[in-house]
Amino acid sequence: MARFYADEDFPYLVVETLRRRGHDVLTCEAAGRANRGRRDDVVLADAARMGRVLLTRNRDDFASLHRAGQ
Repeated sequence: MARFYADEDFPYLVVETLRRRGHDVLTCEAAGRANRGRRDDVVLADAARMGRVLLTRNRDDFASLHRAGQ
């Protein structure tokens, strides 16, 4: 199954659903990284460092980071 990292804005209901289906989902809150005003590039780097796919609702912000080569 997949390993995910859920950004703060990602719906917890989806996190729970993914977990019930056997996926490993770590939330920013569980990682101790919530409510700290972390920039999107830092959140993306955290996910990459942990070898997890980032789940977010901030599609445009992260698409910009992708286009910038991050």
